[in-house]
Amino acid sequence: MFGLSRLAPLGRRLMLSQSGKPILKSTTRSSSGQWFYREENRNHSAYVKYTAEIVMGLAWYWVLYHIWYDTGKLVGEFPYPDPSTWTDRELGIPADDED
Repeated sequence: MFGLSRLAPLGRRLMLSQSGKPILKSTTRSSSGQWFYREENRNHSAYVKYTAEIVMGLAWYWVLYHIWYDTGKLVGEFPYPDPSTWTDRELGIPADDED
């Protein structure tokens, strides 16, 4: 069992939102001194934003291209059965002596 002294750091980080619900704030700050809790840092330059979009576009292109044209890597490759080894019974062909 632990005492209340272990909950003290948690109590310092626990704050109330405007609706009165408790939220847990992060203990780290960004380089600009702003708090970011469950939201993204929106202080990126245009170069970083466009580079990220291009990289993600290329990644999705690679994934979708390989799913479409090389599905064997995803589902596995199975040998095609040889139809010359199938019997008439397996093919549903009745025997010659039946009327």
